[in-house]
Amino acid sequence: MGQLYQALGIWDKIRNGRLRSEEIPNTRAPSHAWPGATSVLLRHRNSAGLQVATTHRIYFPSGETPYWTEKDLLVGSIVVYRPDVKPSP
Repeated sequence: MGQLYQALGIWDKIRNGRLRSEEIPNTRAPSHAWPGATSVLLRHRNSAGLQVATTHRIYFPSGETPYWTEKDLLVGSIVVYRPDVKPSP
């Protein structure tokens, strides 16, 4: 999945704002791996408003992000999931 995100420039598009990121409701929770951090799922949409990707981010109140990984990738009506994660809500 990581190679697909890199090849399609998904991370670059998230960072430079070409994909709009929004928190998926009811996914925010305290991180078990990083005490004091928050875990959240993010939906990323293109300029047409279509969801193209979902990521899992863990961040601290300071803004530090020790963990941010791809969860799925949507290409038209095809959804590609990482084999070790469940589909997002």
